[in-house]
Amino acid sequence: MFPNFDIQAVIIATGNTPKMALNRHTLTKKLLGKELILHQANIFFSNKIKTTIVIRHEDKDALTTLIENKYPNYFTFVIIKKNHGSGNAFLATSKHWDSNNIFVSFAHMPLLDIKLLLHLYHSNKKIVHTFLENASSPNNSHPLFSYTDILNDQKLTYLDDKIKCKNPINNKSLMDSGVYIFKKEFLNKHEKTLSEKPFNSTCNMSDIINLALQKEAKQTIAITSPSNDAHCLLPADCVNNFDYIEKFLQHKVIENLKASGVIFERNSISTIDVDVEIGKHTTIAGNTTITAGTKIGKNCSIKDAIIENSTIEDNVTIKPHSVIYNSIIKKNSIVGPFAHVHSKSEIGPNAQIGNFVEVKNSIIGNSSKAKHLAYIGDTTAESNVNFGAGNVVCNFDGKKKHKTIIKKNAFIGSNSTLIAPIKIEENAFIAAGSTITQDVPANSLAIARKKQENKADYTKKVNLNKKTNCSSKKEGKAKKNDNDAYFIPAQKTFDKAL
Repeated sequence: MFPNFDIQAVIIATGNTPKMALNRHTLTKKLLGKELILHQANIFFSNKIKTTIVIRHEDKDALTTLIENKYPNYFTFVIIKKNHGSGNAFLATSKHWDSNNIFVSFAHMPLLDIKLLLHLYHSNKKIVHTFLENASSPNNSHPLFSYTDILNDQKLTYLDDKIKCKNPINNKSLMDSGVYIFKKEFLNKHEKTLSEKPFNSTCNMSDIINLALQKEAKQTIAITSPSNDAHCLLPADCVNNFDYIEKFLQHKVIENLKASGVIFERNSISTIDVDVEIGKHTTIAGNTTITAGTKIGKNCSIKDAIIENSTIEDNVTIKPHSVIYNSIIKKNSIVGPFAHVHSKSEIGPNAQIGNFVEVKNSIIGNSSKAKHLAYIGDTTAESNVNFGAGNVVCNFDGKKKHKTIIKKNAFIGSNSTLIAPIKIEENAFIAAGSTITQDVPANSLAIARKKQENKADYTKKVNLNKKTNCSSKKEGKAKKNDNDAYFIPAQKTFDKAL
């Protein structure tokens, strides 16, 4: 939208709000899967606007690393040793002013809208600044402020240390939002005046606006945002504001997905992060959580699941109470209910992972199945492999993880244990209840369990229908309320029967 516009941006990221009560920098707190600073950075990056970010020296490592990892070599950083006000922080970027229009904003406004920037840009004044009403107490979903253009010949009255003012049209109290556009010629003309303040004195953005009102009153315009942009200037500078912004942004994310063809069931209370991609005709139901980095294809069905940083291909069904993270579920597969797929696993296509099955760092091939009560770790299972109920792949020897390889068409009988490292060849059959410690050749049957023995007339000799633990005087009388005494005579009786 802006590549051909004569504009650049400055983000002031020098504040750390104590009201958020965090043990880390406020701007690193995640809002629907993305750190606060990255919400605004993404706006300028996606619209190709050259941007400088001002950061305090003590926050350099945390913030620059975060931004560079997401947008390498795009943003210019200015590091200040001490914070002497937002105005001084802005003026520290002067050597990077290349455009005739300098857009300035504070980093803690994640809902900042590019349409507002466009609106301010077209005002064609030397200084444009914005105000809002009741920004610190958003108690409901009504617009936070109304539309007013404060004309050039109307004077702004500053109150409370030059931070608040009154709208001369309706006399309502307004708060400086922290969003401005300056003409470079104004800044170059008055930069020296602002820089001549005593050493260590504070210069805020309101001081620059005051200077503009004194020196360039006819070229200064103040605007409160129209109601349809009511939330874009709200700062995430306290817990209440953050919660309100999160709810508003969540509603916006879900509405955008609905508009693109995603279906949300009426009773859905799902949480969807901002960078999630979901294809058409996919249905999201119940209390589903889908975090940033997840991509979901078309015609999927997902209910009451948690999906983190994973890829779900077309026509996949995720049944209730399943957890999937850092994994790929390929097309036409079914996962759940109560399944856990994680740690770079790949499922399918056409595979089934059933109830109470955990798959960790494994590949489950085309049309393979593990439908009941299994643990599959560090395993590569090719196509058409069947895992019976109660299968366990023992991948850890106490020191190292080991791999298991299962070739196509293998059958792993119920309640079998595979001790890695091990290889099950093509068309091999593992008998139920086996503990497999050696490789199994192709087309072989592996049985690793004790041979069954049947004891003739065993129940007649023991007569299980009677209380044999008390029947023999020779074996001693069992004591009342003494469980051990009941057990010992009975065991002797069983032994005689054998």
